[in-house]
Amino acid sequence: MPASFWPKESAIALLCCAYILGLLVSGLPLGNLLVAGLGLTVAWVRSPAARQFLQRQKIALPQAWWRGPPSRWWAVASLVSLLAAGYLQISLPYAASNDISRLVPSAQTSVRAEVTGTIQSRPALTRRGTAQLWLTARQARGARGNPQTVSGNVFATVPRKAARELHPGQTVTIAGSLYRPQRATRPHGFDFATYLSREGAFAGLKGATVRVDREGGAWGGWAIRARIVRSLQKGTDARTGALIGALVLGKDAADVPYDLKDSFIQSGLAHALAASGFQVSLILSVVLGVGRSRLSTGWLVAVGSGALLLYGFLSGADPSIVRAIALGCASLVALLLERQIRPIPALAVIAVLMLLFKPFWIWDLGFQLSFLATLGLLASASPLAAALDWLPPTIASAIAVPLAATLWTLPLQLYVFGVLPLYGLMANVMSALLLSLLTVGGFASSLAALVWPQFGSGLAWVLYWPAQLQIAIVRGIGQLPGHSLALGRISLLQLLALYGCIVAVWLVPQSRKYWRLAAAIGLLLVAVPVWQVQTQRFSVTVFDQTQTPMMAIQHPQGTVVMNSGDRLNASQFLVPFLQQEGINRIDWAIDTVDTPSDRSGWVSLLRKIPIQVLSRCIPQAATEEPQKLRPQRQIEVNPHERLTLGHIEMVLWRARPTTLELQIGPQKWLLVDGSTEADFAAWLTTVRLPSIQVLWWRGAPISLQILAQLKPQTLILSGQRMNPAAISAEAVPKVFWTERDGTIQWTPQQGFSGTINPGENNLSPLG
Repeated sequence: MPASFWPKESAIALLCCAYILGLLVSGLPLGNLLVAGLGLTVAWVRSPAARQFLQRQKIALPQAWWRGPPSRWWAVASLVSLLAAGYLQISLPYAASNDISRLVPSAQTSVRAEVTGTIQSRPALTRRGTAQLWLTARQARGARGNPQTVSGNVFATVPRKAARELHPGQTVTIAGSLYRPQRATRPHGFDFATYLSREGAFAGLKGATVRVDREGGAWGGWAIRARIVRSLQKGTDARTGALIGALVLGKDAADVPYDLKDSFIQSGLAHALAASGFQVSLILSVVLGVGRSRLSTGWLVAVGSGALLLYGFLSGADPSIVRAIALGCASLVALLLERQIRPIPALAVIAVLMLLFKPFWIWDLGFQLSFLATLGLLASASPLAAALDWLPPTIASAIAVPLAATLWTLPLQLYVFGVLPLYGLMANVMSALLLSLLTVGGFASSLAALVWPQFGSGLAWVLYWPAQLQIAIVRGIGQLPGHSLALGRISLLQLLALYGCIVAVWLVPQSRKYWRLAAAIGLLLVAVPVWQVQTQRFSVTVFDQTQTPMMAIQHPQGTVVMNSGDRLNASQFLVPFLQQEGINRIDWAIDTVDTPSDRSGWVSLLRKIPIQVLSRCIPQAATEEPQKLRPQRQIEVNPHERLTLGHIEMVLWRARPTTLELQIGPQKWLLVDGSTEADFAAWLTTVRLPSIQVLWWRGAPISLQILAQLKPQTLILSGQRMNPAAISAEAVPKVFWTERDGTIQWTPQQGFSGTINPGENNLSPLG
């Protein structure tokens, strides 16, 4: 076979990009066909026949168009993108015929079961105070059935106390509630079912009791990590030791308190808690710096490779770690062969090799951000440092490195989260020296702890005050006004356009002198749609899976939020929803609940988003603890009092049980707490309610007599005991049930709609 047949470097890069792109677009309708068609079109245009045709027509293309791989490799790249999609389909995990999820009839139900299996992961604390772990199921017993052999992985949560003695390798029996996870039922919500299915799990288990049947092995990577973290905590304290352990070994090595983890996320330093290229580059720099003058090249490469492999073993095989270690080993091989490595093609090859091993990693956000950040450092850090040559080299480098990583990851962050950390660059520059010190010192303490835990604790003690200073920095930045700006999630077209601008400045030499124009275009691509949405959006969202009635009204004249739920519900669901909608201020908050735990979420909400006015329909109890964070104005609503915000009006008819009237644009809503239907029916005979269009009923099933009196055009039911099938279309034209339809949304253009598609398949990663 002629040597010219084999692809050169540019062709290899093209094939790598085709494979990655083929995986990325596999989730889009006709995405792979469009990519393949584009590749074939480029292949034809670059062919000799097309070139002759263009010359006859006197059509001249830029000379740069003819550079790069010949046309046949573009045709091969089209085929590679199609093969990537097929390979992804056959590689995705699916529920087997005896998968444990088959014991659960549907995603809306759960069954009592005892599940026996082997623990695969270290139990990790959750925000609810329980512990989560992965279990490979072997046997299951129902409430009344005989034991049966099953297969599949299970995402299990167990009481925190029961998890203290659990570790990977143990065979345990967990008794509790077995369920199928639902797909996302809330706008922009976390799709728990898809996440589990891509990990090969299609069932969850809420464990009440745990019995250890067999201890299993008492040694392994988990045991070494636990030994290291205990040594670090003994030398400092539980919180600081866990933080240093996460900085060195990654977030899965230790249970960093969630308030501390949230502070790192808010300040733009979330990457510091995820073991990745930062830690690997520091380790490699220390090994090369110390050993270059003392060791031969062969020994230097051996020691460096050993250090990287040891770190990989200690930290686990997360995608970001595998990528960083592979790139580091490639650099060592180039050093041994005395050749100059091309880091970007090497990064592309490493990405393809990893995605050949696990193609569904392409959807892992950590994998995406890790590779984009590395690509940004390789492509843009040096040009940015050169542009900052008016600064001292150390400062210029400290700014250029995080700026390059931010530049390449920010579009994806806006696409997923819709939030811009305004002080992220400042936090990275201020923390660069401290994070390096803590990482190198933590790695030294970890190695010492493997040999002599007391010595490791002594070294960790030295890191206590630097760690406290780092904690103070992230907490201080998190308390600055406007520490994050909610822009709202950008669209896929905006994402592609932003990366188009970045790639054009990077790859096209002629465009580099117009980088300011590219930056302005990128800013307009984000700012103009955000401004348009914020000035024109009008929608109502009724949330599901809540103990209290929760609603968000987005109107050009202001944002209204009814009830916050508890602290966890507010911080993990309500705040992300509002931020992804681009909401930076709540103009009017309405509180209709009287249980302190159900109204405690206002504090979590106020930490992220200010509230102008909070209207309490039920006075705050004297026994409730006063909060440091308060809205700008707080009022108590009296019965029959009318409050107004633009085109939104509220009338409180009753406080207990709640009966609330809302005028939202052209529609009049009535919110009713129907937990005692007879009481509401009796009260209804004493008042004269206005004609309503929408009835939102919570609590007990509603009677047809009440519906005949109120005559709503749309009925929204919230509660597990509802029976919407008993309500005919003649009684109410449109009936929604949050347990069946998920979150309910209304817009003037589309009317009412639910977020759950009844035909979804929870046993497939693709739905």
